[in-house]
Amino acid sequence: MNKEWYRKLFKNKLKLISERNKEDASLRLLNIFDNLKDKNVLSFASMKTEINLWPLNQKLATNGNLFLPKVFKDEIKIYKVTNISNLKKSSIGILEPNITSNNETLLNEIDIVLVPGLAFDKKNNRLGYGKGFYDRFLNKFKGKKIGICFKEQVSESIPVESHDQKVDQLLFF
Repeated sequence: MNKEWYRKLFKNKLKLISERNKEDASLRLLNIFDNLKDKNVLSFASMKTEINLWPLNQKLATNGNLFLPKVFKDEIKIYKVTNISNLKKSSIGILEPNITSNNETLLNEIDIVLVPGLAFDKKNNRLGYGKGFYDRFLNKFKGKKIGICFKEQVSESIPVESHDQKVDQLLFF
């Protein structure tokens, strides 16, 4: 079975997660803040089907160590975000930093990347949404990579290609 089959499978699984389980996962994820408060964290603007990172992102922003990605063509650039209400929707509907009010940050200033994905396996492989943005970015990043997902997104195995990037740790709720 190929990646597209798995993408369809996990998109359908995400639709079945109850709102209560989504809220619970978001609250449990917030508990990791104490482990992140002294680190520069590249998080992401979660979509409706993903674990709600907004409470965690708000704490990180208030603490001064939230960074979010912005996609330019095929490349992710990083921006410090101090106010999450200043984000704006990209052409593909993802909230991104408003670069007129945020500064671009160098990759080596980031300690930890919270990584989204459609699925992960027990060997920390990641199946993304199919554009390759994160694989190209993670290939350059030398810090800690933490996959964030619901337990329903963890599989025994997923298809892996040579360009796919693993995460160092998987947090699933």
